[in-house]
Amino acid sequence: MYKLTKDHEAHATHITDVISDLMYKKYIAGAKEHQSKLWEFTPLQLAYEIRQEAIDQAVYAQTLIDLLEKQEFNSDMSLDEYKQSKL
Repeated sequence: MYKLTKDHEAHATHITDVISDLMYKKYIAGAKEHQSKLWEFTPLQLAYEIRQEAIDQAVYAQTLIDLLEKQEFNSDMSLDEYKQSKL
């Protein structure tokens, strides 16, 4: 069985501290911006909000992939050839 180290614990603590802080700040900002109570949304309203967030994530992910590919791109081949080699 793999044994976790103090580095793992420190990394996990760092990640959870950062995410917790960011989540709290985002929640408060969103509540102020939308002037709403999330727990009063209907299930359908929540589903629509989740879908919008998922779309945002897909856009951000593709943009990040495009930027990383551009950085790593080998000029000896076309960009299409490069992308095909990564599939």
